[in-house]
Amino acid sequence: LSLFNESLRISLIDSLNYFERDLKTQAYSFMVTERGKDTGRFYLKLWEGGQTTIAQPELNQASLSVFQNRQGEIEVNLKNLAYEINEARLLDLNGQVLESWKLVGNQSHFSLKPLKVHRGLYLLSLGSKGADSRSFKIYLR
Repeated sequence: LSLFNESLRISLIDSLNYFERDLKTQAYSFMVTERGKDTGRFYLKLWEGGQTTIAQPELNQASLSVFQNRQGEIEVNLKNLAYEINEARLLDLNGQVLESWKLVGNQSHFSLKPLKVHRGLYLLSLGSKGADSRSFKIYLR
């Protein structure tokens, strides 16, 4: 870590055990007891002056599940807590925002209650401060 700028902070995010550790002030170790599949468990976060300078891992279709429950709510389940989703928007296929929700970050599950939508295909846009948003197709009944 001595090769990095002194003001640069480095944290390790362990998404399996749900914690973040500052690697400049605390060591971290773990033991592998058996071989398993790659789960995207560890992420490094680098920031300077309180601002993150490297983006969080890319949010894509493989990193979440999105579906409509029986009550008509849109359920979003993130497979990794390293994503800090702060906003969700429901858009029509022309890109017009129909509804938006402010969300609390560091959660792995969100329930969104659309008020004025009809059956059809929509885009659900998920984003966070300082990062690009990602859109996913969703069929609402």
